[in-house]
Amino acid sequence: MIRKKLKNIFSILFSIRMKLYFIRHGHAAHNAAYDKENDEKVYKSLDYKDSHLTEKGVQQIKEVQLPVKLPRKMDRVYSSPLTRCIQTARILVGERTILHLHDGLLETHGPFPCNWRPDFDTLTNSLSYYVLKDVDKHYKPYTKYYLTGLTETNDEIKERAMATVEQIKSECKGFENVLVVTHNDWLESLFGRPFKNGEVYCLEC
Repeated sequence: MIRKKLKNIFSILFSIRMKLYFIRHGHAAHNAAYDKENDEKVYKSLDYKDSHLTEKGVQQIKEVQLPVKLPRKMDRVYSSPLTRCIQTARILVGERTILHLHDGLLETHGPFPCNWRPDFDTLTNSLSYYVLKDVDKHYKPYTKYYLTGLTETNDEIKERAMATVEQIKSECKGFENVLVVTHNDWLESLFGRPFKNGEVYCLEC
């Protein structure tokens, strides 16, 4: 009898189809600068280091239910450690929900200060609820990318994105709804098209 019950439980667990909800962060300061100047040089400006959401971006995320309706409860939430993604996640799931920050969800690595996240100590010392096991303690984008001009290729972004998705799927077996907050280049590398700020895409696994 016990074996039969356990078998039924495992059968239910492994029959659940996980849904990964991918969302691009809301409109941020570097997006606003590009909208105004129409010049990609803003991405290399230190004025927009780790840029935050604009008021427009906040409103976009508050209205994110269309065209894909997000479920009321997420079993787990992953986010890029960039502030604009963390802000996006907090609007969607609240301040007390644990966020699994993951460097694999970062935007294109390169001489782009808008894509540089807070350092490990800053994240550790914040009062937020974070899991930081996938955040590099020795992250130094200024010396690695800015001084060298090194930029991640599209193929490298795709490889990183695919590896991150596989890790998320492995860690979330048996879960029903998982939220992933990330960036346009990351999403475009996987799905082959650009994403608008605040756009949601659901992938059933």
